[in-house]
Amino acid sequence: MSPLACGGQAGGSVCAAVTVPRPKRAADMVRLELGKVAALKWSANRLEHDMQLAERFFADEQGATAIEYGLIAALVCIAIIGAMTSLGSNLGNTWNKVGEKMPL
Repeated sequence: MSPLACGGQAGGSVCAAVTVPRPKRAADMVRLELGKVAALKWSANRLEHDMQLAERFFADEQGATAIEYGLIAALVCIAIIGAMTSLGSNLGNTWNKVGEKMPL
């Protein structure tokens, strides 16, 4: 067992005290190396999959279009509310004037 695994630099600030089992037979060494290779292939495949997923996410413009339509609808609603408020005030004033001029 190796008390330190720090790339051959004893006492380095990056080193961590770990115990790494050393294989006793050649078959165990092969199994250990195959396990490392399989783990590397898995992580490389996972990284490639994640990169493809990120590329598709950033290339997709469907959500951006929906947001643009939502912003346009919000601006139209604000314009309508502003127009109706102004029209409502003017209409109220007009009916008040009509009411004042009518005899009871």
